[in-house]
Amino acid sequence: MTNKIGSMVSFNSKLLKPSIFMSIILVVISMLGFKIGGQLGVYLLLFGLMTGFNARQISLKRIVVLSLTMAILVGAASYWQDNLWIVTFLVGLAALVTGLFEKWAVGIGHLIPIAVAVAGMVHQAQDPIFPTVWIIIGCSVGILLVYLFKIHQKPSIATTVQLKIYTAVIVLMATTFTYIAIKYNLPHGYWAIFTLCAVLKPATNETISTVRMRVFGTIIGAIFGLVSVLLLPHWLTTVFALLCLLFMINYMLDSRYTMYVVVLTTLLVLLMSNGVKSEAINISEIRLLLTVFSSAITALVALIIWRFQKHYIIKKHN
Repeated sequence: MTNKIGSMVSFNSKLLKPSIFMSIILVVISMLGFKIGGQLGVYLLLFGLMTGFNARQISLKRIVVLSLTMAILVGAASYWQDNLWIVTFLVGLAALVTGLFEKWAVGIGHLIPIAVAVAGMVHQAQDPIFPTVWIIIGCSVGILLVYLFKIHQKPSIATTVQLKIYTAVIVLMATTFTYIAIKYNLPHGYWAIFTLCAVLKPATNETISTVRMRVFGTIIGAIFGLVSVLLLPHWLTTVFALLCLLFMINYMLDSRYTMYVVVLTTLLVLLMSNGVKSEAINISEIRLLLTVFSSAITALVALIIWRFQKHYIIKKHN
């Protein structure tokens, strides 16, 4: 048991150099984003950066198309921010674009609906051109880092039927979650969309597996983050946050999803609470509730999809 836990949390030393360098870049970008655009600036620069990392899976031409599409949709959502119907439509359109991009590499476009939802829900008074530029800058840096460190990863593969069903489902669920989040003014409601886009996969068994990892990682991460804020002095939680950032990058590059979610959730609680205990409790509760809610709905839908696919295959063979 001890060996299993040790193996799960271990650090891949082969990825130490790119992890450190990318962590530094993330800190610089986050500080820049907060300086020029507040919370929204940080979110969009990081979403752009993470999308740019997909250059390790697909060609430069395709990642550029993906990045520019994301930037345009984010700019539109920022222009019509807080407009219930337009933002909901734009998130649905972004989800459709995600489904279309999936034929290149499964998972590369999953941040597009999230970025659009955040741009439409997080209030900001700056010109919509700024969110567009933040996405482009973030994507460019991500692409540059992938080519600089020569990080490569084989794309996942899905069948045409799986991709069509996936696209229809993510459009329907993303628009539904967005409508509910804006209509009822849910705090950090975009986290439900984040979870949906992160766990929903064209393959049903992969969706269920990812849901388990997401929920488990979120619970552990929320506990770690909350306990850290409650017990540690503020300066030490800042140090811990930097350490979490380093581990998060390492786990992401090493494709270790559970631990990535653990440190990501811990990092969110530490940063968003800013050392305030009541805020840490609030952030942890909201993160857990939205993650579990979104994961449960997505898992249920995935099981329904599996039944539909099974029926379709049997009918086709007959």
